[in-house]
Amino acid sequence: MYLALYRKFRPDNFEQVVGQDHIIKTLKNQITNNQIGHAYLFCGSRGTGKTSVAKIFAKAVNCLNTQNGSPCGECEVCKNLANTNNIDIIEIDAASNNRVDEIRDLRDKVKYPPLYGRFKVYIIDEVHMLTDSAFNALLKTLEEPPSHIIFILATTEPQKLPATILSRVLRFDFKLVGLEALCKHLKNVFAQSGIVAEDEAITLIAKAGNGSVRDTLSIADMCASFSNNNIKYLDVLEVLGTSSQEILTTLTESVLLGDVAKFVSEFDKEIKKGKNILNLLQDLTKQFRNLLVLRTNGINKDIIDLPLEDQEKLEKLAKNFEVSRINQALLSFSQIESEIKYSNNPQLLIETTAMQFLKVESLPKTENVENNQKKVSNSTQNLEKTSSVETKPENPHKIWGQVLTSLHLKNIVLHSACANLVDVKIEDDNFILGVDNENIMQMLKKPENLQELVACFENLGYNYNVKIVESKVSQEVDKSRLLSEKLGITVQVKNKK
Repeated sequence: MYLALYRKFRPDNFEQVVGQDHIIKTLKNQITNNQIGHAYLFCGSRGTGKTSVAKIFAKAVNCLNTQNGSPCGECEVCKNLANTNNIDIIEIDAASNNRVDEIRDLRDKVKYPPLYGRFKVYIIDEVHMLTDSAFNALLKTLEEPPSHIIFILATTEPQKLPATILSRVLRFDFKLVGLEALCKHLKNVFAQSGIVAEDEAITLIAKAGNGSVRDTLSIADMCASFSNNNIKYLDVLEVLGTSSQEILTTLTESVLLGDVAKFVSEFDKEIKKGKNILNLLQDLTKQFRNLLVLRTNGINKDIIDLPLEDQEKLEKLAKNFEVSRINQALLSFSQIESEIKYSNNPQLLIETTAMQFLKVESLPKTENVENNQKKVSNSTQNLEKTSSVETKPENPHKIWGQVLTSLHLKNIVLHSACANLVDVKIEDDNFILGVDNENIMQMLKKPENLQELVACFENLGYNYNVKIVESKVSQEVDKSRLLSEKLGITVQVKNKK
């Protein structure tokens, strides 16, 4: 049966552990100087080597011929402990053995001496899953175990452990593995496995691993299967579900240019391809970050994990825009990452964010009815009159519908109040909101709410003064008219007698 890469290349000695030099050095010194503790706590993110180091340490403290603190793997004890059925290294999954009865059973068994070496080692994984009663049952044994017992507790959430447990152990914090160390490890794994991979592909896989060796090797396994052991950069993008640089460049450029129509079209195509909307948003945010770095610092392979050719193309694009505009886009899209998880329509949220960058000059221009001035003379009064340029009035209900859509994504309370207006109209440079409810009127007149309404108009490219007035128009009739004009349908309402 095929053995996954992360299992096949699990380290057997301290030298093979990746990215945890500070911990390995300490443990080696303890073994060499015979200063071995009775209880340890290994904590850190998943896939950083906690359980692997615990197993190596358990073998090393029993090895008859340690090599610079590492188990030799050749002596009789090492060979016996390499057997998964040995009874001197006991692994316990606290997630499924978290009751007080299991801990009491463990406490009764610790009195028995080891069979092969000097120590019997208990490795309790996900120890934070133990119940309070189980922790209490473990306390005394953890503090004063028999001289032949070593406890190694492993957890991803040390903050959930009681202070009484933390005070009885030597704590080691496993850090996320750096990108350079992961890339080097991947190259060694591929070389031993007969897998060919482009340097850009290796970097992308390591980046996707987010500091976890196990996750990195799992992704590498999938990419190797997908590409038949010849991993290309584009293959990794396909496996990860990441959009290509060409698509991301098109999307970011359309935002910065204020071409919302193009952005919505291209973004919708990506979603219909099955792209995860949160991943796509994160890719977009990262692309804006890359543009900002290239605009300010130029090409730098240490900061941007993209092929040199892609960096050169992005640098040319970045030079077309001011730093402030790129930075504004980066902030806008990064701020909605947390909101998108709770949104009923995340696609609309992203599209509305892009609409903030809509340029006023890209809006449909008002049609001129007459573009020349007329002079009318009155011979009797000898007066000269000049007519101003007449323009086709904008539809206030259509504009108000756009404002409501924007408000729904930003302030649901204000949106609910604005949805109950009885009339909207435009007079000169004023956008007038008719209200027949005193509570709603007071709410809309609050400075912060009025300011947010003005901001909505400005983000949509409309320059109006917003005024709140009392309206006596029949609410039932006018709401139906608002709905009919917004949706383009005819709604008839009978007048009440």
